[in-house]
Amino acid sequence: QRVKTMLNQASSGQGMDETDGYSLEYRIRHKDGRYLWVWDRGRLLRDQTGRVTRVVGSVVDISGRKQIENSLRENESRLKLAIAAMNGGAWEWDLITNEVRWSDEMYELFDRRPSDFTPTTEGWLKSLPPEDRARAADAIEAVRRGEDAQMVYCATGPDGSPRWLELRGLTLHDDRG
Repeated sequence: QRVKTMLNQASSGQGMDETDGYSLEYRIRHKDGRYLWVWDRGRLLRDQTGRVTRVVGSVVDISGRKQIENSLRENESRLKLAIAAMNGGAWEWDLITNEVRWSDEMYELFDRRPSDFTPTTEGWLKSLPPEDRARAADAIEAVRRGEDAQMVYCATGPDGSPRWLELRGLTLHDDRG
């Protein structure tokens, strides 16, 4: 029904982009009975009066991509559940760009807001008590060497009370090492 509606809209010029093009993803039933996801895109050709005379397009099987997208959503849900169960957060440090990214839970854990705070390794080091900074610097250097890191340390909570936290970092390598 959605495809039929889209084609009707296309023939009347509704829902088109500036090039009279359309793009739609939907499922179709294969002759063997299974369903496939397809990406249907095309363009309307008009005569001098503006009447649609032809539709030129293509349909591509995107079932594999849809399976990957669904798998990513499921994995993200599992990760969020695991993070919630451990009362923690997740972080990622790109060693090439030196960019640190935090999950929403990390911002909550440290009582920060993404709009007001940019996480950095230097900022994390400065936030630690002096007695933990040397161990933390060692953990950072281990990650830079491609090793995993683990550290238990005491941080000050938003209410001023001490909180014991465990940092775990798994170093992931790209195809260049």
